[in-house]
Amino acid sequence: MNPLSNDVEEQVSISENNRLLQEAITMLSPQRQLVYRLSRYEGLDHKQIAEEMQLSRNTVKNHMVQALRFIRTYLNNKGIFIFLLSILFV
Repeated sequence: MNPLSNDVEEQVSISENNRLLQEAITMLSPQRQLVYRLSRYEGLDHKQIAEEMQLSRNTVKNHMVQALRFIRTYLNNKGIFIFLLSILFV
């Protein structure tokens, strides 16, 4: 088997999984999207997000729980839950 072929297939798979993850994120409510993006892409903690968005920490936590639950369900329905599980909880 050609190792280069495996690399290309892996890159295509990663690209498709990223596309599905982004698709799931865009299906969240605008506020939930922002909370998720600030947490996962900007690295802010719940307290920082709460201050920036003028929300309670509990509201931020609830948004994250619901966002992650939705994304897990969406990806599971698409058949890639196991692959992306580690990415979601890094």
